[in-house]
Amino acid sequence: MAWLLGAELAVFTVFHLLAYRFYKAEAASGGHAAKLNRLIPAFLWLIDRLQLWRRAAPWAIRLHHLHIALYGTHSSMLEAKLAMARTGLYGCLAVVCCTFLALLSDGSWELIAIGLLVAGVTPLLQLRQLNERLRRRRQRMLLELPETVNQLLLLANAGETVQQALQTIVERGSADMDRPLLRELKIAVAECRMNVSLAKALDDFQKRCGLQEATVFVSIVLLNYRRGGDDLVVALRTFTRELWEKRKALARTLGEEASSKLVFPMVLVFLVVLIVIASPAVIMMNAN
Repeated sequence: MAWLLGAELAVFTVFHLLAYRFYKAEAASGGHAAKLNRLIPAFLWLIDRLQLWRRAAPWAIRLHHLHIALYGTHSSMLEAKLAMARTGLYGCLAVVCCTFLALLSDGSWELIAIGLLVAGVTPLLQLRQLNERLRRRRQRMLLELPETVNQLLLLANAGETVQQALQTIVERGSADMDRPLLRELKIAVAECRMNVSLAKALDDFQKRCGLQEATVFVSIVLLNYRRGGDDLVVALRTFTRELWEKRKALARTLGEEASSKLVFPMVLVFLVVLIVIASPAVIMMNAN
């Protein structure tokens, strides 16, 4: 079994050294999971030589679309290609780790089979993880949107224009840029400062959000911002009430999900407490 582990490490090392000079720029690139990019030149070389991007087109396209939804339109095909190479790296690490465990367990081939199985399902697991991250991101945006629209309503009611109100919202929330909706709104405000029209900036904003409520919000603003005054305030006030109801429903759903996740730990705690309480009685019965 040691020879198999050595062969796996040797093959990876040789491919890495041969491919590194061709993909040095990609290996040194930043972006998402930048530290892992140093280990993926061999997989980038395999993707290009075997044309895996074309052979796995449905999975690759879905991977690219998820990257755009999560990281914006600036996420190019190169980012998706790097993610595909990292998937190959994860599968390779799974095989190597299982081979090492098999070596420690006196040559169990079942562990190697498990490693190969994990490597085979790694692409599906990655898509599932990205889908889950996208779902959580949209949930956070939906939780943020009522507050943002409410602030815009108050500022518009105070006499500010839409662009001034959006700029004020971004400036007030600049200390907390961990909010995904505020980050996208900051990009829209920056585009307006670079003489991009408000309609174009907000249209790009709703595309980056990928949220139906954001699309409705942009439509309301664009239909009423030229007229301003009572029309915009009334439309935003009605929309705000709908958003708060959706936020309440989402909060209840998240609370139910959190409570369901606590069931298994509570069962374990109950079993531990039951064992602690019942063990003295069992010991006394055995002693008698």
